[in-house]
Amino acid sequence: MIEPAFHDELALLKGALKQENFRFILIGHNHRSIYLDIKNWLSEQFPDRHLAEVIFRDKSYRQISDELSTIEKGIILIPDFDALFREENTAALVALNQRRDHFAKKPLAFLCFIQPSNFLKVPQKIPDWWSLRSLELEFEREVASEGFLELIPINESSSFTDLPLVGKETELMRLLDQLAVADPNNKVLLGNLNARIGQLYFYLGMYADALMYLEAGLNISKELKNQEEEISILNALGQVYYMGGDLNKAKYYFENSLYLSDNLNNPQIKISILNNIGLVFWKKYEYEKARDFFEQSLKSSQKTNYLQGENSALNNIGLIYEAERKYDKARKYFEKSLNIQRVIGDRLNEAATLNNIGETYLAQGHNDEAIYFFEKSFEISQELGDARGGGITLNNISQVYKNKRDYKLALNYLNKSLAISQKINDKLGEAVVLHNIGYLYFTQELYEEALPFFALAFKIGIQLSSPKAKITEKYLNAILSSLGEARYQEIISQIEE
Repeated sequence: MIEPAFHDELALLKGALKQENFRFILIGHNHRSIYLDIKNWLSEQFPDRHLAEVIFRDKSYRQISDELSTIEKGIILIPDFDALFREENTAALVALNQRRDHFAKKPLAFLCFIQPSNFLKVPQKIPDWWSLRSLELEFEREVASEGFLELIPINESSSFTDLPLVGKETELMRLLDQLAVADPNNKVLLGNLNARIGQLYFYLGMYADALMYLEAGLNISKELKNQEEEISILNALGQVYYMGGDLNKAKYYFENSLYLSDNLNNPQIKISILNNIGLVFWKKYEYEKARDFFEQSLKSSQKTNYLQGENSALNNIGLIYEAERKYDKARKYFEKSLNIQRVIGDRLNEAATLNNIGETYLAQGHNDEAIYFFEKSFEISQELGDARGGGITLNNISQVYKNKRDYKLALNYLNKSLAISQKINDKLGEAVVLHNIGYLYFTQELYEEALPFFALAFKIGIQLSSPKAKITEKYLNAILSSLGEARYQEIISQIEE
């Protein structure tokens, strides 16, 4: 189903395709499902036009050229146009540029789907085609529920993931007491204590405190030239910024840790970092880049029999299939991940994967199955004191009740989720829940009630440079059209006050 928010873009696309002339159209999208919906829409709008799908991924230019040469007229859909921008496809790009005039003489419409972040690469990589472009469109789909991506800690012996809440708090107090009386000249002990305390604060959702202690531990590890400890802390800092929504800083720390890991003969460290870099690209909707990192992590994990790495990579690849609406395939990956988690006793990630399985059922409209898995996930999160995980699951339970049109109960779960996000200072999670509350009111045409929540979600999204801010902005514009400028600004002023 294509959302009403896409009406203007679809009208432009329909106009561009009205005449059977050469067209080169770029379509930015943040979700694989958009491609599938536009493909179906084209079949309905142009039933007499030939639709051909040409996939570029893992093909040589000769293979691509042979496929294109068999098509004399119609609409050519290229779902993975980004694949051309990979370094190994440089020759194909050059050859495609040289064939521009050949294709431009035919009544062909090239609809090239790319991630929005790759728009700027088109004039750089294929300038000859860029000069012929007919239209640029951008579609962004709201993803109401928030999947669990599995971060891998490097130092698993001190990750504390399986400790219940009381256990984490007790261990934190013990380590803080040790730090208070530690010999200031014992740098090794001080570095270790700061790193462990920072990690505990991370698992308790207290990110500002986590940063303070991790940075202290990082400085000591550099002073001691303890490269393995330095890599571990850089990775942990990346995780903190990732959870706090600062994806650029997260990527910076992960990539620094990956660079240093080349000096160590420790495949598990590299596996962990590859996985975590993949998460950043997933959050940026750059699914192909994310998939590459997850598959590298999975291959190395299986080669070295590193079950924790295999488990996380399987889960995260499952999330990409979920984003592509391949729910049965996604569940197969999640179930493989779940089996490993139960073998190694990884309760924290078991909760994550149960949530993800619930999401696939939610997306398919199987509400009872979704609730079953969400509630199982929430029970484990509560048991472990995983506030962030519990908050995400509460948000997802709300979506089930929204589907059932029980808006009162849905709002109740969203408010609980919002309270958790605000308590642990999870700004990205807060923006997601605020948006979902706004959307709940919007679907009931309660625009004045929806506006404050969308406005706050948009403000946080802009601060965090979140791609989801653009989605929220579309709803704000829709409310502006409905309420009028005067009333809209009046409510905005009240929020600012």
